[in-house]
Amino acid sequence: MRFLVTAVLVTVMFTPPASTIINHKFYRGIDGGLECATCTVLISLVDQLAEVNNQTIIEAFDSFCLMLPPKLGNPCQLFAEIFGPLIIQMVAEGANADDICRGIGLCYQQPGQKMCSLYPKTLKFDEKRISYHQYSTRKHLKSNWNVKLTNEKWSICDVPLLNLICVLYKNVFDNHVPFDDVDHDRHSPSQSLRGSSWRGKDCNDGRADIYPGRKPELLKDVKFDSNCNGIWGFDNKTGKSYEEQFCDNTGQRGVVVIGDSVGAHFHAPQEWFDPQLLTKESLKYLPFALENELDWPQLSLVTGYMDSVWDVAKGPTDSIYKRIRERNRCNHRNYQNTAVNGDSSFDAITTVEALRLNPKQDYPVLIVLELVGNDVCNGHPANETLDYMTTEQQMHDNLIKILTEVNQTAPADSKVLIVGMADGDFLYQFLGNRTHPFGRWRNDLTYADVYEWWNCMQVTPCTGWLSNDATLRSLTTQRAMNLSGVMKNLAKTHKHFWSNLEVAYIDCPINTVINRYIFEHGSQTGYQLIEPVDGFHPNQLGQALSAAEVWRQMELKMPNFLGPLNRNNEEIIKVFGDQGGH
Repeated sequence: MRFLVTAVLVTVMFTPPASTIINHKFYRGIDGGLECATCTVLISLVDQLAEVNNQTIIEAFDSFCLMLPPKLGNPCQLFAEIFGPLIIQMVAEGANADDICRGIGLCYQQPGQKMCSLYPKTLKFDEKRISYHQYSTRKHLKSNWNVKLTNEKWSICDVPLLNLICVLYKNVFDNHVPFDDVDHDRHSPSQSLRGSSWRGKDCNDGRADIYPGRKPELLKDVKFDSNCNGIWGFDNKTGKSYEEQFCDNTGQRGVVVIGDSVGAHFHAPQEWFDPQLLTKESLKYLPFALENELDWPQLSLVTGYMDSVWDVAKGPTDSIYKRIRERNRCNHRNYQNTAVNGDSSFDAITTVEALRLNPKQDYPVLIVLELVGNDVCNGHPANETLDYMTTEQQMHDNLIKILTEVNQTAPADSKVLIVGMADGDFLYQFLGNRTHPFGRWRNDLTYADVYEWWNCMQVTPCTGWLSNDATLRSLTTQRAMNLSGVMKNLAKTHKHFWSNLEVAYIDCPINTVINRYIFEHGSQTGYQLIEPVDGFHPNQLGQALSAAEVWRQMELKMPNFLGPLNRNNEEIIKVFGDQGGH
């Protein structure tokens, strides 16, 4: 069963999750879509491993399965057992990864659509051979694995044992509240599955009235830590509780992010796609990454709280939460990251329901509302993508709905920082002609090739920006800037419109950060701030530099959003050290 985890992982890693949600619906693409992409990547990766290690493809499959963490190895072998005989025969006939995945029926050409291929077509493996292998695969699945096929096309969901992938995908990627949460206060003692990677760690999962961010109980935490900030007990010298002594009237506040994959910090390590870098050591982090939806919120620009300890996620960590905690150690653990890969302003209307805020019992929060791309990014073909972008009126209405919903639960004196949309035109310009990590071994794939493949199957994270059509890229940017104008104007006209919120706006920091980086390091260095696998998101360094830029703008334009400096910080550190960590 655990191989299903691997399959989901590869699907999301190579087919970025922003592409799976379009206009609030799961979007699978065409010509096999996500399952075709999964198959092509897996087969190609194993094929390259065979070359790197001078092995047969089945030996390479065995090697790959042995690299996986123990709970993933046996199911990986099951996949090889089911499809191995079919793959061996097709490889012997000269098939490449595209051909093999067409041969086993996970990739196909829909009527009226272009046949999507990652690699050049192989002349030896013609349509007649593909049809033969499709027939052989269906016969093999029916006879040897008891797969009940009711139509010409089949899905991984049709195969016993492997069919749990469909259920697993929904359970892992559609549930955005903590999985391990006994008291249902939406804070967890565990790190992954929307746990403390995303929200302040729960210091007592047996009581729903004990959680990060709340005001202390009546006795001011003399006997226990009611708000999980690591400060509790009684100081006999002063006759006060430490909570009262160190934290009362210090302007405490939490940090919240409502947003998309930038706020969640999507990161698919290149070590998992370059066969020369793929090792057992790098794959040991795979289950943890999957349980966090391939996001690294603990390292992100808004709620990052730790330096990376993962070899596959290198780089500095800087964040709004880290800086606000440094200003006031009483804010320890008071953070919530509800960002979701693929969320647009439409999706955020319902995502805000995942927040855990109590207007009377909790401290005020700084809410960062960042929706930097998905209102113009979708997987629809180039001739349709503009029609599926959010309009200015829709953006205005969606923001009103989001902030109205937030206002109902936000404590008084909370702040909202709306971050404008990015201009993603630079992505294709910086990366288009560069070699993608998946093509390094054979030097046969550029980012332009990968972008075109995604666009063909309509599983791209952004048709408008990841296109070789400069006019389309420009039109996408123009829509994004228009929507940013709506955000900026609404923040101005509705600054104090809601009873519990003060609203402000800043431009998206990503473009400013990249331009500054290029000025300092050279005109050809912009790609160094972009995720190497998806070629779309800011990487770890890009996240850290963006956090510094957001902070700089807040200090300049809205310093009241940051909260005062707590003069008791040194005493807190002296008495409580790291306050129980994160």
